[in-house]
Amino acid sequence: MAVGNMLRVLKGNQETLISPANKDAYLKKGYSVIDENGTVLEKGTKTKHAVEEELKAANKRIAELEAENARLKGEDKKSGKGKESKLLE
Repeated sequence: MAVGNMLRVLKGNQETLISPANKDAYLKKGYSVIDENGTVLEKGTKTKHAVEEELKAANKRIAELEAENARLKGEDKKSGKGKESKLLE
């Protein structure tokens, strides 16, 4: 965690040594406090951009799953299989 009196922080692939007094400011910027092995000890706040990218990816995945679900429901109706046929099988 500390090198002398310094903290090791990481954001993306950028690793920086900072003083403990600056820790909160770096956490708010999205940096995470790490130890000498790279293990995250304290996670930083995500930036607005990072949250937007995650949301965009999640929405894309939801749309894919909804399309697949609709396709599978359509196949069930076409094949005549429904809840009743599943119970008989």
